[in-house]
Amino acid sequence: MKRIKNIFKGLSFKLDHLFFRNLTLILATILIWRGIWNYADHYFFPNNFFLSNLLTILVGIFLLFVFDSEVEEEEKEHKHLVNELI
Repeated sequence: MKRIKNIFKGLSFKLDHLFFRNLTLILATILIWRGIWNYADHYFFPNNFFLSNLLTILVGIFLLFVFDSEVEEEEKEHKHLVNELI
């Protein structure tokens, strides 16, 4: 029993404002995802399953590509700022 307590010694579970904020953000993300998913199923080529899925995959890949380049630029800027501080 003592060995098990040592494994979990550093872990704690606190019901503080950060926990409830994170729980709210997770719930909001799930609800937004569910709404977009239902909207796409109902309005985005509802009679053509293959075309609907293909286009949503392509749009998703395009969005990831667009935002990936922005993330890379922000990472470079962040590294530059960190190097200036050091």
